[in-house]
Amino acid sequence: MQIIVVEPAILPPAVSPVYAAAWLAGVNLACYAAFAVDKAAARRREWRVAERTLLWLAALGGSPAALLARHLLRHKTRKEPFRTRLLGIVALQVAVGAVLAIPALREPALRALGL
Repeated sequence: MQIIVVEPAILPPAVSPVYAAAWLAGVNLACYAAFAVDKAAARRREWRVAERTLLWLAALGGSPAALLARHLLRHKTRKEPFRTRLLGIVALQVAVGAVLAIPALREPALRALGL
């Protein structure tokens, strides 16, 4: 597994890597738990977690846990348009991560945004 280190200079001053890591850990735990609760409710034919909630948790940084939960729990693997929306969120996060982590991509992106 490769660890990507983001230079602190590109993060807003109020966001330290420690806070970012804590946020990601928390949102991934919450996302996995939400998928597990939803899967259990689906089996019991009870009230379910809204797909919108699951997608928001993924969009807020919980996409690794969402993908892991889909695989391990075998939940929401064929459900459309949920599957496509989740994969779109993952693709967008990978693209943003690449722009932040790779200087050759970061400079043109910042210029395009006028920063």
